[in-house]
Amino acid sequence: PPRLPLQGHGLRDRRLGLWLMFLTAFNTFHLFYSREAYDYAMVIFFTTGLLWAGLRMLHRWEWEQVVDYRDVILYVVFCAGTLQSHLSGLLFIGPWSALLVAYLLWDRQKRKALQGKALVLWMVALGAGFIPFLPFLVRVFGFQATEAVTANRFSMSIFPQLVGRMGWGEAWWALLPFIVFIGLGIGAARRSAEKRIYIFLGLAALAYLAVQSYMLRVSRFEVRYFSALFPFMMLFAGLGLDFLGQWISEKRKQIATPLPHIVLALPLLPWLLVNVWTVCQLDCRSA
Repeated sequence: PPRLPLQGHGLRDRRLGLWLMFLTAFNTFHLFYSREAYDYAMVIFFTTGLLWAGLRMLHRWEWEQVVDYRDVILYVVFCAGTLQSHLSGLLFIGPWSALLVAYLLWDRQKRKALQGKALVLWMVALGAGFIPFLPFLVRVFGFQATEAVTANRFSMSIFPQLVGRMGWGEAWWALLPFIVFIGLGIGAARRSAEKRIYIFLGLAALAYLAVQSYMLRVSRFEVRYFSALFPFMMLFAGLGLDFLGQWISEKRKQIATPLPHIVLALPLLPWLLVNVWTVCQLDCRSA
């Protein structure tokens, strides 16, 4: 989605934004569902937009303790869209909102700034997106779930499928590098000036993964049900690639800064293009 590169902009990192644009433009999971007039492309679009708007708000709050009403409007629109796009949107927004409240209340110094106009704007951001969804929300909480006959049990085997299909493939030689770059991204996040924000994002992704995995007791496993994880995976993989490119630049001072990033992208491009071409030849979803 066009909003994915703007996550880097929300974190004031244009280079990261370029990596996210590269990873998303040639991602088969993204392209596969973007070719369908179906729910999951909307889930990816709105959750990505929610992350973008949320990062804009969190960055300003972290460094200036201010809230811009324009960011609030964006956040509410994407929150409402996420909830309306698919039921998995509710499973994502629930833990995300709870962790966002915890984030705002965690730091005592910043908690003192949470009053007056800032408090009102944060309350609007956190609550207004739910208003159009309230009629359905009442029905959801009134529904008595029963164990489905076709329900799966949680298994660690779902993780290679999730990472592989949202990444560069399920074969070990495609899966392993993607996991390595996500790991590098997590390491880079720990060293970043935006460390608290990245910790929040990591916890939000894990919380959603836990909730969606718990739902396997009443539904079958499908990678597309976890679509809200996609922007998180791209973000941390992009962080990993950006970190490696910068590390090479710092070790080899004579090399121009963009060159290591270009060298990293060039081997990836042919492999990603082959997968993209294959997906674009599909006329329908396989059974």
